[in-house]
Amino acid sequence: MSVSDVTEYDYSCFTYTEIQDYLSELRELMSYAELTNISDGSTEMVVDEKLSIFNTLSREQKVSYIQRLMEELETTNENIRMKASHAILFIALGCMDVPMILEKVDRFSEENTILLFKLGVFPILVNLLNMERISTKYSDKPELHIASFPDSSHLCVLLNIVSLIVGQMLLQKKSEKYGQDVKIFIEESLSAQEEDSLLFILLDMMTEFALSEKPGYPIKKILLLIWKIIMISFGDIKDLCLQKQAKRIRCGLNNNHSNRLDINTEMYKFPFFQKVSTEDLDEYIHIMSLKHREMNTTIAAESIESLKKHLYVSLSELQVQENFQLRDEKIETLYENMLPKMAVYVRSLLQIFQSSVCSPIMNLYSDKDDEILPMSSYTSLMVLGKFQMFEHMEIMNKAISGILLLLLKHFKLNHIYQFEYICDEMVSCDAIPLMRTYIETASDIFVIFTKTLNQRNLYTCVNVLRILNKLLKGKYCRMVIFMGLNHKHLNSLASLNNKHLEVYSLKLLKILSKLLGRKWRQDNIKVMNKIFQNVRHRLLEDWNSIFQNNNDDEKLLEQKINFFNACYTDNKNGKYTEDAEIKVELTDYFKRNYERWLEEEVFKNPFDWDILLKL
Repeated sequence: MSVSDVTEYDYSCFTYTEIQDYLSELRELMSYAELTNISDGSTEMVVDEKLSIFNTLSREQKVSYIQRLMEELETTNENIRMKASHAILFIALGCMDVPMILEKVDRFSEENTILLFKLGVFPILVNLLNMERISTKYSDKPELHIASFPDSSHLCVLLNIVSLIVGQMLLQKKSEKYGQDVKIFIEESLSAQEEDSLLFILLDMMTEFALSEKPGYPIKKILLLIWKIIMISFGDIKDLCLQKQAKRIRCGLNNNHSNRLDINTEMYKFPFFQKVSTEDLDEYIHIMSLKHREMNTTIAAESIESLKKHLYVSLSELQVQENFQLRDEKIETLYENMLPKMAVYVRSLLQIFQSSVCSPIMNLYSDKDDEILPMSSYTSLMVLGKFQMFEHMEIMNKAISGILLLLLKHFKLNHIYQFEYICDEMVSCDAIPLMRTYIETASDIFVIFTKTLNQRNLYTCVNVLRILNKLLKGKYCRMVIFMGLNHKHLNSLASLNNKHLEVYSLKLLKILSKLLGRKWRQDNIKVMNKIFQNVRHRLLEDWNSIFQNNNDDEKLLEQKINFFNACYTDNKNGKYTEDAEIKVELTDYFKRNYERWLEEEVFKNPFDWDILLKL
């Protein structure tokens, strides 16, 4: 199928957003079967008169009823706890049956979940969740037949309630009515300062699942909850844009070079305000000083002054300085607590992502019933049906890509070495070839199965492209790893009628263009034109030339990262000081030619430095 066939599907209707409406979030969290079981009374909850008319009760009656359920949650009788948890789940859902869910559940669920939080239900649920985690019943290895699956119904109910409360708080984060309640909820219930906080309980559960220690965990619900907690605790993509702008202002930097993607309207703005880096400007000044040392310096002065107007100083340049202190306390605490297990967390996320990406996607669309799918700790839990399995995979991929992208962006905004460290861990866990495989599979599916596309697939694809851009930019060795991808897959994504897919695909092609070679650039003039039109270029950037290997720079960066992380062990407050000496090994070529360079380029060239300093 040709690229022209791809554009027949209208991808422009896709909206790139992390936070959906309540009903969309509910459909991803709970299956229709779960909702039906709750509404038709097939669960173990006690359907008494007050529960059936809960929404019509006075506030005092609601409080009294919930407090009774809270007492039952803390009993030693497991059956009583399960019945009480099912009743609370019914309340959190708005006390609505399935036919009415599409109509009124949002309003009643909003009121009920806020009330549950105010009465102190959330800490009890977290304790019960931790108790379920300690249980050994999820350690059994599931077989293909359904009867052998570990009973995770109670854990699913607890995760559903916690997810509903966190999800509603996320939706109400910026509302005038409940905004203050959300702030209290984040401070009291979602603090990441302790290793036994909800976030780290869930991260450890995810790790146990990935290591096949607890394959009975409902991993989809766990991943969705981790993602929501990161968004509400530290901020989503839109919050990050505002945080970056505010931080640049605090550092005395301008925001003239803001992203083309408007964070409020999701629309792209033209034209770019071009950038010039400090390094490029210094190099240009040096070149001009050699070229015009015996000529009128007006030309050099005017060009340099023009470039200075476009000077862009990144936060990363300030972060590596010794006296930089503008770090986010929450992100510092998160990084410090994640650091000992960072490699394990990253490996677990990518391992679960791989179990879905590397499964035979084409079999999921086959009409044959006798095809056997290779089993893994994840796919073995999803053999209930091919399409149900595929839907679970889509939701999990969406959550994992969202988690990784948010961690990358938050750590980069806080300190560049935190960002570089998690990037190194991802590369060590083969994230690049894995995401390359996803791009190949996704582009094929987008071409062949246009009718099956949904927001989840497109959202995940955009996230993977954004992650790859962050991993590969300026890293020669990583680019080489990625070069096994057929560029036609990126061309296909860039040709779809969606700005997000187009821009991030073109950005990736721009990064790889030097390694793709002159022949590729000559054969893909249309792609090159798209890159020039849709991707920002630095004024002095020569991205269309031969790439120079920077292995020495990467080794130096690795040394700095190791020293930076060592400070968290030696200094509990996480402040980075650069008192220790970093050993830099000079190349043999530099050692052999250093004196010759000094003689020919420095000592033999008289220069009036006063003129340069006045520029």
